Amino acid sequence: MWNQVSGAIESIGDDDDGRLLTFIRHYWVTGHGPTKERELATEIRKELKGETKTIQFLDQASQSVHDYVALFSRSHPKWTAYKNTTKEHLHTITEVLQVEQIRPLMFAVARHFSPAEADKAFKLFVSWSVRFLIFGGRGGMLDQQYSLRAQEVGTRQITKATELRENMRRYVPTDGEFEEAFASARVSRAHLARYYLRALDKTLKGDPNPEFLANEDEVTINLEHVMPVNRGEHWGKEADERFGTEKLLGNMVLVRASKNKDIGNKPFEEKREAYENSSYAITQQVAAYEKWSIDQIRERQRDMARLAVETWPLRRTQNGD
Repeated sequence: MWNQVSGAIESIGDDDDGRLLTFIRHYWVTGHGPTKERELATEIRKELKGETKTIQFLDQASQSVHDYVALFSRSHPKWTAYKNTTKEHLHTITEVLQVEQIRPLMFAVARHFSPAEADKAFKLFVSWSVRFLIFGGRGGMLDQQYSLRAQEVGTRQITKATELRENMRRYVPTDGEFEEAFASARVSRAHLARYYLRALDKTLKGDPNPEFLANEDEVTINLEHVMPVNRGEHWGKEADERFGTEKLLGNMVLVRASKNKDIGNKPFEEKREAYENSSYAITQQVAAYEKWSIDQIRERQRDMARLAVETWPLRRTQNGD
């Protein structure tokens, strides 16, 4: 049984002892709640006394390890019985947003929720993850609360996504908090900026699932700063403000690489035509502005913040599912 566990973890592709230890800790959390790595050995020794309990622990771990491994790939056979949206939400969390704190809770849901409830829960997880990334500052609380929810799911106290949402309600940023934080958020990581823009663009176009998507090829789709990072003389006084706007999402657009090469650091008036002809609605909006300075950037980001609440909602549908 131990060989089955270690072999499954090795199949993820990173077979050092750290990944195996993390699995054991996450498995333990689903049954016992928040447990730090330094506490794990002591807690296990206290409970697993005797052959019967040890074998039972190994048996359950060996049965659940495949649910854990499935979290690392949307193409894992486990997901055959699940909706495509579940797979896309999983991919968004692990590959696009690259958040890890929520993994024990995802593990518990993958193991114990029905496919229908798991789909609802994973959609929630995307929204929670984005809200925490934007709002920030809640690292210790997140570990604690995600572990408590993982325990509630693992011990069958929670069996539905609506129950999960209710038990996390006081910790997840509200619509008002999220909108306010988004309106002034600075995004340092390009892959996140690209994801936010693409998701917002899909909301503008009426896509029913704007929150999940694969990041497009950076070779063909570029993330561009309307007010350039490397300024030209023609940007004048506005360029002096760039240090305050460089990481603001309101100053970023998505453009075809060929177009980006052409417009580069040109004046805003010359960029507008390329933006107007873009296939991205979120980029086309910039063309509506007569000029581009810190005021326009902040105005655009406030508009994007209102759209963000719709893109990463706390409720799945209007009837509360």
